[in-house]
Amino acid sequence: ETSAEAITAGGIVVAQVSPFDQATVRPQVPKAITLLVDTSASRALGFNRYASTIRELVQALATRYSGVVVDVIAFDQDTQSIYSGPASEFGRAQVELLEKRGAAGASDLEQALATLTQPRERVVVVTDGVLTAGASGGDLTAKLAGIKTDRVDVVMTGGIRDQALATSLVTALPRTGAVLDLDQRLGEVADGLGQSVLSQLSVEVAGASWVWPRTISSARPGQRTMIYAKFDQPVTTLDVRVGDRRQTVQATPGTDVLIARATAAAEVADLDA
Repeated sequence: ETSAEAITAGGIVVAQVSPFDQATVRPQVPKAITLLVDTSASRALGFNRYASTIRELVQALATRYSGVVVDVIAFDQDTQSIYSGPASEFGRAQVELLEKRGAAGASDLEQALATLTQPRERVVVVTDGVLTAGASGGDLTAKLAGIKTDRVDVVMTGGIRDQALATSLVTALPRTGAVLDLDQRLGEVADGLGQSVLSQLSVEVAGASWVWPRTISSARPGQRTMIYAKFDQPVTTLDVRVGDRRQTVQATPGTDVLIARATAAAEVADLDA
């Protein structure tokens, strides 16, 4: 495959690549979802709108996936069942239950997961990922591995987010889930929950002395990832392998200072990692 989505300056190339071969994409359509909704104190600002957005998300699922059923469970330092049944029947009464519960207390995902003795085939967590009680990190993902569900997805919301936690949750099970954004278009979130996800994809660029990222933690169909590479000499063609997929990318000249600045940010991320 050949594309022209790369720019170069000197020996630096910045490219956009897709880890997926679109012709081989197979959907993972959900039939039954346990939806864990974070109602901790960090969700207090604009909570009524947040509760309405949950309804819009469930309605989007009902529109895209005919017959899908949902269990909606609110959690902070305890849990409350809000609804169980066809997604198409989740309505104003359930929004009012969420509004009545309000947003208060600590965010304890561990105890919420512990209540899922019979979760649906898919578990979707709506949260900012900022946990203030219970297990976190490796202890939490270890507990998640014991949950009898096929896949975990995380739908992030809010201004302050723990992206690393979300990534660890969606990659805890053999079937990788998606990290999505509730604050974007809900149709895209609903679509993402039905897409396959690839994880831990190695990145190699032929002839490069430095590449970032070296691993893509997760990727969905249509999602493009920025790749940064340095060469000893200027190049116009990039031979990239992402996972099992090889791509040839044609690079065009770009603005030196902008490319250098973007690459410096990638180098800082590399050092951080």
